[in-house]
Formats: sequence, structure tokens, C-alpha cells
Amino acid sequence: MAARCRILWRNLADEASLSAPAAANGFPPVMLQDFDPSKICKSAAGDLAVKGSWLKPQTCSALALLRHNLTAGANITLTTDSGQQVTGKPWLPVYPFGRGPFGRGPIGGYLAASERREMMPMPFCIIYFSAPLRFSSWTLTLHDPNNPDGHVEAGRLFLGPHLETAINHRWPYGFGFADQSQMVKLPTGAKRFQPGERLARLELEFSNMEAAPSFSDFLRFLYVVGQSVPFIIDVEPEGPSSRRFWLRRYVRCLTENLPQLGMLHRGQFKLSLEEAR
Repeated sequence: MAARCRILWRNLADEASLSAPAAANGFPPVMLQDFDPSKICKSAAGDLAVKGSWLKPQTCSALALLRHNLTAGANITLTTDSGQQVTGKPWLPVYPFGRGPFGRGPIGGYLAASERREMMPMPFCIIYFSAPLRFSSWTLTLHDPNNPDGHVEAGRLFLGPHLETAINHRWPYGFGFADQSQMVKLPTGAKRFQPGERLARLELEFSNMEAAPSFSDFLRFLYVVGQSVPFIIDVEPEGPSSRRFWLRRYVRCLTENLPQLGMLHRGQFKLSLEEAR
């Protein structure tokens, strides 16, 4: 059975002690714990290795990097003190073989840099572990020897468990963009617009969820994040790469939608989300 909608909301990386000996001056690893992904941690040159530790072991099942500058040839490696290792790539191959004109995007079906600028404001990747891992300390290595910038950077690190909904969202769901441009009216009566960001909007509904996940998972998640704490949502974790590319988003709850609890305490939840940057 295909994976259902996943949410990364409990970020244990924010609770870790971080260090990065090769970080550039003014770009320390503590930046990875800031809600604002534009505050980056970067290497002085070459690879970036971030070391983290907790006072007691934690269980993690996913890792995510936001606003990175990694190329398609880069490697992401997490090594733990328990001898475990997880590896992944920073980009999804979007174009299947044989689709589109010859030379479209880099080799392997990846988007070209010009396409990325038009299609997503903030590069980010998610790596799911094949099984949950429990460990106390770890090293995250971002290896990208051919990076044209000459250094590696990232703006936000997620490391922790992920929530997979017991029942998938209803169809159809809403996805699009809200234009933040401001209209200005000139003395002549002409209208002009000051360009603004396009923020992704997403509306999902989950219905007839059983009592246990309703009370132990969703209500807890909504209580902790409220409207102020950004999190990651992955609507189709195993869908086609093109849809996964569009629908993976760093978001916050836009409005309060009270859960509807019916007979046998089955829950109905509606998430109205807006992209966080």
C-alpha cells in the first residue's frame, strides 16, 4: 500500500547541541535551528559536516534540509553513534526518460537551475529512513565536490519522527498560490503592482479517523504547532516525482479549523496551510 500523507512536526534537531568546525564565520550551525530558513549555516569551503547530540537517545525516522545549495550530484549522509548510516540525494528526478525535448534539465531527469527558480523558491529535500533509528549523537555530512559556489549551505534542518496519517486525505484537495503583490493607485488613476512573493496554499481534509490517531496524533500535533510553528507536509510521499516536487512544503497553519469529533470519537480534520519562508 502506498504511503499516506506525512507530516514532520516534532523537530528533534532543534533540541540538539550542534557544532560544525568547518563552518564559515558568521554562519554557525545554530542557524539550522531557526524557524527562518534564510538564516543559513555554510562551510568555509567544500563539504559541511554538522555534529549533533542529545542528553538521551532519541528515535528518528526522517531527515529534511531546507534552502540548501546542493547540486544533483551531492550526497547527504547521516552517521550515528550506534553505527547506523543513512544516505540520500538532495533532488528528485522530475522528468522521466524520454519525456520532453532533448537536453531538458541536467542528466538523470533533474530540473535545470532556471526551472528551479521558476518552480520553487526554496530548495528542500526529505529523506525517510527504511526503519526508525534510535541514537544519541550523529554527524550529518553534506558532500558536494562539484558545487559551483565552492561551499555548501543549508537553512533549516529537520531530524526526528514523522507522522503518517492513519487515513489519507480526501479528494479533491486544494493546492495553488496566493500572490502577495500590493496594488498601488497612481494620482492619474492608473494601477500598478509592487511584486510580492507567491506563497503556496494547501487545503486538506481527513475524515472518519479512528479515536486513537485522532486523539493521540492529530490533536497533539495541532496543539503543539498552533499557527506559529512551521512544519513540513508531504502530501504524496510515494507519488510521481513531479507531484512530490510541488506538494512538499514548509508550512504553517493558516487558520484555526476546529476538529469535528463524531460518534465513537471519530475525527474529521481540515488543514488550511500557507507556505512559511
